[in-house]
Amino acid sequence: MLKIRVISVALAAGLLTGCVGGAGGAAVSAEHEGGERREKGDRSERVESAPAEAGVLAMPEVPALITGREARAAYAAEHFWDALTADTAGGTGAMEQNLANFAVIAAQAPAGAQRRGFASMWSRTGLTDSVLMPIVESYLYDPESPVYSPDLMMSALAAADSLQRLPSGCRESLLLGELRRNAPGTRAADVAYTDRHGRQHRLLHENRVAQLVVFYDPDCEHCAEEMSMLAASEELARAVAEGEVAVRAIYPGADERRWREHAAGLPGAWTVGMNARDPVGAQGAYDIRTTPSIYLLDDGGMVVLREARAATALACISAGM
Repeated sequence: MLKIRVISVALAAGLLTGCVGGAGGAAVSAEHEGGERREKGDRSERVESAPAEAGVLAMPEVPALITGREARAAYAAEHFWDALTADTAGGTGAMEQNLANFAVIAAQAPAGAQRRGFASMWSRTGLTDSVLMPIVESYLYDPESPVYSPDLMMSALAAADSLQRLPSGCRESLLLGELRRNAPGTRAADVAYTDRHGRQHRLLHENRVAQLVVFYDPDCEHCAEEMSMLAASEELARAVAEGEVAVRAIYPGADERRWREHAAGLPGAWTVGMNARDPVGAQGAYDIRTTPSIYLLDDGGMVVLREARAATALACISAGM
């Protein structure tokens, strides 16, 4: 995988709130030292961009009349690829960079705008599907990618399918079917688990309350970081105490001794469980590709967020979901 320079969060925020204009056709490194400066006392910003590469698209100029972050993101996603043609597409490196930049914008847009943006990508690029599909999959569906997103991968494949570019029964068509399971807006899969007190539970047979479900591994360092953030959140603790949200931390592995040692250190207000005795298993029901795998469900068992970061889930809970 190419070491891409994903556009910075500051630049994406400026694009979607109207604080900055286009990025001059270049990506901006999130780690670029001194590349961003916010002037005190006003809303002006300076963003230094990396040297432009042939085929790397400029950020679209969103009309000032379009207001609201989601509406601006939708416009940017739908028009991101407007300047792309078979003659201007550049090589695979440029395409990889464009896809990474598009992913940052599309992640903040509604699903329909995502699909329309991806449809434009599939239609305009001069790359064959045999070249473009591996790029899309490596950037959007590899857990090590900085723009990994099952939701965006689903939108990309749905757009390809709408253009009849996914033959029935092909691997990508089957993957699209898998991605539609537990997608936001669908009913979550049910799994059984045993809590640290030996009680049996089923995820969708609990009290009708919103659930923050964390599939984790006791030895996973990133799990520890994300779960520490959740445990430290006063807002989440309040929501749990008032019965608005329940936290289900579920280990889908089989090492009971290791799980019990780790479970003892998790907050007492959380339901901490182990899933190994379920004949289907969380792994099969949720296709857990990396841990932690964080889902937010509403009080009817519908998926609000899947494979989210702790900060995203906390923000969603704080906003009332």
